[in-house]
Amino acid sequence: MLESYPNVTVRQQVEPLQMFTGIETNNRYRILDPDGTDILFAYEDSGFMARQFLGNHRPLSIKVVDPRGAVQLTASRRFFWFLSHLELAGPEGAPAGRVDRRFKLAGRRFDLSDGQGDSLEIHGPMLRPNTFWLKRRGADVGKITKQWSGLGREMFTRADTFHVEFEAPPSAGFSAQPPLSESMRWAVLAAAIAIDLDFFEDRKRRGGMGFHFGGR
Repeated sequence: MLESYPNVTVRQQVEPLQMFTGIETNNRYRILDPDGTDILFAYEDSGFMARQFLGNHRPLSIKVVDPRGAVQLTASRRFFWFLSHLELAGPEGAPAGRVDRRFKLAGRRFDLSDGQGDSLEIHGPMLRPNTFWLKRRGADVGKITKQWSGLGREMFTRADTFHVEFEAPPSAGFSAQPPLSESMRWAVLAAAIAIDLDFFEDRKRRGGMGFHFGGR
C-alpha cells in the first residue's frame, strides 16, 4: 500500500476537550497521500491517568487502520525512563520491526528495523529541530519534516503535521537511492509518530494543564 506513494503527510487531530482544557486525550492522526486524500488513520490507546501524569513516558499502543477500519499496523511501547522503544506488529499480529531511540550527544537518533532484515537510522540535527534524515549506510534515503501548520493551528490547536518522504531525490555528489520497501515504509510511518511523541508532545503540554512528573 505505502509503496504506491513517494510521500505521505501525517496530520495530528486534537480533541476540543484537550484544546480548551489542556486535559490530555488519546492522540489521533490522519495519514494523507500527496493529493491530500485520507489513506490511513492512527489512534492511540493509553490510560487516562498515564496520559496526565506520565507524559510522553507513558505506555501506549498506536493502531494504524485503513478507511474501512482494518488494522494494518500496531505500534506498542512500555513505560520508559530515558529512551523509547516501539515494537511493531502487522495486521495478523506478527512482528513487523522496531523503532528504537538511541542516545546521541549532539542531535537525535532512532534505529529502525522492518522485521525483514532491513534497517535504517534516523538522524535529527540539533540546529534543524524539525528535520529528521533517513539514512542507510550513511546515504540519505528519505526525510521526515515537521511542517508549519499556520499560526492559528499552531497556537490554538497544538496539532502537529509531518511530511514523510520515502524517496531521496538525486543531489550533487550522491547517486539516486532505491525506494524503501513496503515493510520499511511502515516502520518509517511509525517513526514519524514516535518523533511527535518524543520531541514535540512535551512542548505542547507546557502550554496546557498537563500534570506529568517531568521531562525527558
